[in-house]
Amino acid sequence: MYIVKDKTLGDCVFANGFTRKYFKTITVSGEREWENPAISELGTLGGSTFACAATGDRGNNGINVAFDKNQSTSYFNRCGSGADMNYLTITMYNPVAIRVRSIEIVPGYYSLNSGILQYSDNGSTWTDIKGVTKGQNDVPNVGLHKYWKIRAIEGVYSGGYSGGYRNVQVSEIYLRGFEPYTYQKEVEATADDYDRYEDHLNILRGEIK
Repeated sequence: MYIVKDKTLGDCVFANGFTRKYFKTITVSGEREWENPAISELGTLGGSTFACAATGDRGNNGINVAFDKNQSTSYFNRCGSGADMNYLTITMYNPVAIRVRSIEIVPGYYSLNSGILQYSDNGSTWTDIKGVTKGQNDVPNVGLHKYWKIRAIEGVYSGGYSGGYRNVQVSEIYLRGFEPYTYQKEVEATADDYDRYEDHLNILRGEIK
């Protein structure tokens, strides 16, 4: 039994022993919102930073401006009307697998009329997700993946006829979703498994007679 004088209240505080509380630090997994970063160069697919690439008559030339967060710049590419629909593509890569929830395509003069969004885990085997077009496109949950691609099936034909070039011009692409992350959290534990403990007095308050 412990007796402590409380000067403010003029009474006695009785502490009948103490209680020991145990704590441990655990690692918690979660997700946080993610959007592709602004880039000034292509980067390397499979590398340590966000990167992009393109195929078509003009290839990678300038594709990074579609991810510079500056809508005054634009990327232009084209292919002949008879080319395979896999010929004109835009690939996005993130070193940490992400779960995409939307893709926004801001068109230039020659807008993307229709395309197919795909994902891959290795950059070579692709799975179709859904059709996309200019503007905001919601994406169903298909899990975490590092590679995402737009197959530009249909652009704007030069001269307004289908025998000309199939043109695509993109001012900006915004890939948005969630990335996994971990953080440390302290929780109450047991005497058998803990990192630290605190001793708390069991206090009873009584009036001085």
